[in-house]
Amino acid sequence: MAKRGMDYQQLVGVIESAFDPGAEVRVGEWVEGPDGNRDCDVSIRGTREGRPYFAFAECKDWKRAVGIGTIDALDSKRKDLGADLTAIYSNSGFTVPAIQKARRVGINTLTAIATGDPRSRARVNTLAYGRVVEPTSLNEQVIEPPGQDLAVPAEISMETLCFEGEPVHNWAVEQLGMLITEHLDKFEHPSQMVALYQFHDVIVLDAAGEAFPVVGMRFELDIAVRWMAKALEIEAELGRFDAQTGLFWVPPNVPMTFWGLDDTGWEPVDEPAPQEVQNGESVRISVWARLQAGLIRAKGGVPDLAKHVAGMNLTISTPD
Repeated sequence: MAKRGMDYQQLVGVIESAFDPGAEVRVGEWVEGPDGNRDCDVSIRGTREGRPYFAFAECKDWKRAVGIGTIDALDSKRKDLGADLTAIYSNSGFTVPAIQKARRVGINTLTAIATGDPRSRARVNTLAYGRVVEPTSLNEQVIEPPGQDLAVPAEISMETLCFEGEPVHNWAVEQLGMLITEHLDKFEHPSQMVALYQFHDVIVLDAAGEAFPVVGMRFELDIAVRWMAKALEIEAELGRFDAQTGLFWVPPNVPMTFWGLDDTGWEPVDEPAPQEVQNGESVRISVWARLQAGLIRAKGGVPDLAKHVAGMNLTISTPD
């Protein structure tokens, strides 16, 4: 039976081959140096931009994190072997000093990821950011026909003002919800949305048994924008996590699965910095969610007022 460390080397070899299919990848090769042969856990020989290169990866299947002493030794070893690129894979992570030293001397600090493969113990999480658009206050008004000036009974509100037996407020909630969804990207913190509906004809609402004719409705909605985040677990058949950049890389055509992108577990955060979009062969994926808090409906159904709407005017503004 192969030793546990050799199993991890074999996994790293598979991953390196997947990232550079044209390269010659060997596991457990001995390479001649100035002081004799040196063990290369995984060696890679290939061509990049028309020039041949030699790289190797040290593999540590330890229970403890790799420390700075291991990076020091690897830095000396790569100079002896004249490697163009050097990496160290750890199945248990790295200490902060090790990452800092590796970054300074140009050694990649990586972790092999292979979901479902017992040779890989590491798991990868990423932050998903959500921009929450949240209504904070709603002012609902009816527009009476010219010359009409009826008094609304004191006990009547938009939750109890009805059309065909259902609360007019529920229709407002439905309409405003659709408008918010349609214009999510236009809201800043804070924002105000005003929707003015005009009806084809005079329609009669029910105000506690009293007839109340109207020709339109006006809804004024204050909106706040805030940011939330939650950690998602990533699964992939093959990949490598870069401890220096915090990025998870997968070979071409290898799918990733994100677990946990639902409406639970979000926590407030500051607005994240804009993500750089990378073009070319490498594509950076960021996970973003569009979150929307809804208005509260009244008891009852939604009246069919849409068929009476002749037009709607919408304005979205940011208060000074």
